[in-house]
Amino acid sequence: MIAIAIAVARIGKLILIGPNTDRLALESHWEERGQDPSTMGNFIQYIECMHSEWKQTVHREIDAADCVLLYIAPKMEKFPLLKPAEVPSILEYYDAPFKKLSTGAGLLHEIAYLDCLGKIGNTVVICRERESNYVRELINANSLDLIFFTVTAGNSLRAGSPRLLAPDRQLARLQAAAGIVTFVGDDLDAPRSRFDRSLRPSVKVALRHRGTPKRVRRPSWQVLLGSSPTPRPLPPDNQLKIISHTKVEDLLHIPRGEIAEVPVEQAQSQLNRRAARKGCPTCGARIPKLFFYVDRLDIDPDDNIWAKCQNCMAGLLIEDRVLIEV
Repeated sequence: MIAIAIAVARIGKLILIGPNTDRLALESHWEERGQDPSTMGNFIQYIECMHSEWKQTVHREIDAADCVLLYIAPKMEKFPLLKPAEVPSILEYYDAPFKKLSTGAGLLHEIAYLDCLGKIGNTVVICRERESNYVRELINANSLDLIFFTVTAGNSLRAGSPRLLAPDRQLARLQAAAGIVTFVGDDLDAPRSRFDRSLRPSVKVALRHRGTPKRVRRPSWQVLLGSSPTPRPLPPDNQLKIISHTKVEDLLHIPRGEIAEVPVEQAQSQLNRRAARKGCPTCGARIPKLFFYVDRLDIDPDDNIWAKCQNCMAGLLIEDRVLIEV
């Protein structure tokens, strides 16, 4: 982070968010690099934040930022394989297991925040050179609304992409990012390195995006937080929605159109015991992972109750006391 802050110093100041312990570690690292402790504030603005305040603080700072730097790295030592599924039939593809998440679920959820706040074009992706092809493939694989199949020599079908969970599919949004900047080994700490030289132009592209006209009017960052019994315009289409039981920032996918949330307990009471235990029929996510709603602002007892799985994006309907995919 220190190397990045120094690299962009002539353009702007790097803002970091985290707990006090991370701040102390950063100050210690700053001194270890031979920097004057009193000068760190010229390069980095550190915002102390408790875990309970994290999502609100992140929304506020993303909204205020001129450019966002998004570092993508594997959660473990390396990314899980992005191997297309090979199956006897298309139906069996949809019975195949989902791929493990590529990186932390929190980071993937923050990509959704970037999109809701209209900041994807102001975002620069940073990753290691050896992982850059994987990151690009992952972004492209997630961009496919349709899955294409090719016939192999053995007459089985090879899918263009493995089955991806909802958090991973947020990566598709990064196709509109200002750029991808890579580094090798100790590139980050080397002055005037290739990383140093390529980061600044990408940041400048992101900064130029500030002046582009906004075709979609987006709600303020405050509207994108918390629950409310009153209608408010929300993504993805800025239609009025009543989300009164779930915090908006906890949702990865909000249905389109005018909707009103149905409490989980109420929806679950409409399911038989087996359906309630099974959860999402597509991925097996438990009932609390489903967002239940009716497709209008006023709830009527006779309304169909729909659901959107926040784990796999499946659209569901309660019918005859079971959940069916629609």
